Amino acid sequence: MDQDSLRSKVNALLEDRSGRLWCGAYGAGVFYRDLGEPWQPLNRKGPLTQLPIDCLQDDSTGAVWIGLAGGLCRVLPRTVTTLPAEPGLEPNIFLTVCTAHDGSVWGGTDGSGALRWRNGTLTCYSTGQD
Repeated sequence: MDQDSLRSKVNALLEDRSGRLWCGAYGAGVFYRDLGEPWQPLNRKGPLTQLPIDCLQDDSTGAVWIGLAGGLCRVLPRTVTTLPAEPGLEPNIFLTVCTAHDGSVWGGTDGSGALRWRNGTLTCYSTGQD
């Protein structure tokens, strides 16, 4: 962080239970970083970038609490899962995606037809297939 930037005016620091570092900076918001990774802004817009961050604390659920002038914010962990494609399936651009009532996920591509992920299994549907 640049010594003369707003980000260098740190009000709060935290190392959470997973080892991630958090930094609350006056007028610049909240930043976080994993070991060996660059600092990332938590949110580029909104109240966290405009108000002084007074304190940071994590809890046993993995949430990080942000105390700021005029309020308290909770940051909840989210998991991102990448669904694998079949070996040999041509790489394509997904043009649409939706979830069905049965919990399956459907995707429409620009060259491999429609794909359905259901219970860990990928099924490809191409033109003329039922």
